[in-house]
Amino acid sequence: AMQEVIEDFLDVVVLQSGKIDLNMSEIAAEQVMYNSVIQYNPTAESKDITISVANSDAFVYGDLSRLTQVVNNLLSNAIKYSPKGSKISIWASGQADTVRINIADQGQGIPVDERDLLFTEFGKLTPRPTAQESSTGLGLWIVKNLIELMKGTVGAEFPADGGSIFWIELPRVKKT
Repeated sequence: AMQEVIEDFLDVVVLQSGKIDLNMSEIAAEQVMYNSVIQYNPTAESKDITISVANSDAFVYGDLSRLTQVVNNLLSNAIKYSPKGSKISIWASGQADTVRINIADQGQGIPVDERDLLFTEFGKLTPRPTAQESSTGLGLWIVKNLIELMKGTVGAEFPADGGSIFWIELPRVKKT
């Protein structure tokens, strides 16, 4: 976990300096989602968590390595905060000019009075990882900053029946 902490801090330093080079290109949303699922499936399986990913033909405009990092972070969080034996879903939904990648879990959600701490630097919240995994409290702040550099937005929703849906939205590439 130390490596995770160091990587998070290095990202914070780079983001705060404003010296970050993005390599923007057209990216298949599906490719990023599947790559993350393949990478994190063993971790999920160790907690008996099932990840389902939906096919998508949407393309977004972004930096492939940074977008992959963002989706990895959100999927990793979903696994950390999900109870054993639960389900995680990841899918893309589109508006006319944007594409939203959604990651839904069946975890405990976020208390209403802590939701404005989400995506803030060192935003430590009361929900704890369900198998004592570590958390720097920096991941979502990094996610927000990277996505905003790519001209996108981030957010989270908490359905009435429980769990969390974290989402990122990026400019859509129109394929003719």
